[in-house]
Amino acid sequence: MESCSSTPFGSFIETHTDSSFKESESGSPLAAVAEAFEELARSLETSSEDLKVSTFSDACSLVSVLFGCLGFAFKFAEMEYVSKR
Repeated sequence: MESCSSTPFGSFIETHTDSSFKESESGSPLAAVAEAFEELARSLETSSEDLKVSTFSDACSLVSVLFGCLGFAFKFAEMEYVSKR
């Protein structure tokens, strides 16, 4: 099932079955975030299709894992980030 949304930043197609991001090969949370957003950038550069919300959401979901690795100083930032997702 797909739905399309437009924002000032472009159009997004939401699907509930797309899971195009792979686990990071290096295993570190920062590397996983970097790889996910690099893959997202490559897909946007090589495709004329709209960005799928689920694909973007998969990449963003890795950010909250990264907050957990940064320690107590970033706990407030993590709570703010998660509450706004």
